[in-house]
Amino acid sequence: MPLPFEPDEDLGSARPREPAGHAARERQRQAIAAAVRQRIAAVYAIEDELQLLRTAPSPEFEVYNAYVEDCLAWGRAERARRGV
Repeated sequence: MPLPFEPDEDLGSARPREPAGHAARERQRQAIAAAVRQRIAAVYAIEDELQLLRTAPSPEFEVYNAYVEDCLAWGRAERARRGV
């Protein structure tokens, strides 16, 4: 199928350039996301999380959900503090 236009140049596999500092900010975002996952995993094994999700709504689920929301709020605050 022909293109609806002819490209001005051969773009090949070139990717657009990312702004300076983008990679560093992305690494920080990934590190914060990993820290959030670690905080949750320190208290709840994945099997426990799945079980709690199946039992929702329940008092145990509400405790779990509040903890996860606290961890996510910490992650958002940390991203804001670091400006990422």
